[in-house]
Amino acid sequence: MDWVHDVKGEAYEQLLTSLLSRCETVQCVMREEDDDYFEAIQHSLIDKKYVTDWPLTKLGDNSAPILQYTFHYNFKTATFLKEQRSSLFSWLMPFPEDWSFWQGDTCLLATCTHEQYVDIHPDIASEITSFFKRR
Repeated sequence: MDWVHDVKGEAYEQLLTSLLSRCETVQCVMREEDDDYFEAIQHSLIDKKYVTDWPLTKLGDNSAPILQYTFHYNFKTATFLKEQRSSLFSWLMPFPEDWSFWQGDTCLLATCTHEQYVDIHPDIASEITSFFKRR
């Protein structure tokens, strides 16, 4: 886990491309349901459900659950992420935020967007840390 500078532009696109070979699914959260936003990748949708915790975040006891979307992580989904925002930490509400990338039940990369915080699993750290600069 580390505080890092945002991954922007070409580095952001290269990061998303590099994750294609390691990740099967990607998740994000949104405060309000907006299936229209995901129209371009609707065919990749696996699940959506209300949650009170996700990687790097746990809501307080009195907090309302938030909607979590899970998608297959494939070329179309990666392209969508590249086209919608130009950096890893630019995914802030009202856009989906806190994207996490998964291989099976293992979270390989998780973001806490508003805190500009990232958690990188040791299995892929050597492959992707060059995209990140420490603060």
